[in-house]
Amino acid sequence: MEPKLYTIADRKFYQAELVFGQEVWLRDQVFRGVAITTLSNEKLMDMLQRDAMTFLAIILIEEGKTQAEKVTAGLAATMEFKDWLTAHVRPREVMEYVHDFFDQNQPTNLWLLADPKTLSPSETETGSPNASSSLAMAI
Repeated sequence: MEPKLYTIADRKFYQAELVFGQEVWLRDQVFRGVAITTLSNEKLMDMLQRDAMTFLAIILIEEGKTQAEKVTAGLAATMEFKDWLTAHVRPREVMEYVHDFFDQNQPTNLWLLADPKTLSPSETETGSPNASSSLAMAI
């Protein structure tokens, strides 16, 4: 299946399931070490609203580029992209990108953002989601 494309200004972008480098950046730059499983929906929205452009700069990949190229280019290049996004993204578009992010990235893929104490043994050992995990419920 082809990824969904987003047009911002005259450029096209897509999202994909996170790679490790992107998740580290989200943990350090957006969630700042706070486990996503410990956040209420209100707190999660506050964090995303505060750092929406950083969040988007990390998760959006320009058409024709790979996630590996994005991560290899480094965080500084991603933060330059953030400045470009700030000048071009319309606020009404942000929630679509955020919603699609959580559709694309299921709880077992967001393990660097989780509180290890809240993951069930089956998630940490097998990577299989457990419906009762608080991470699944948070997202």
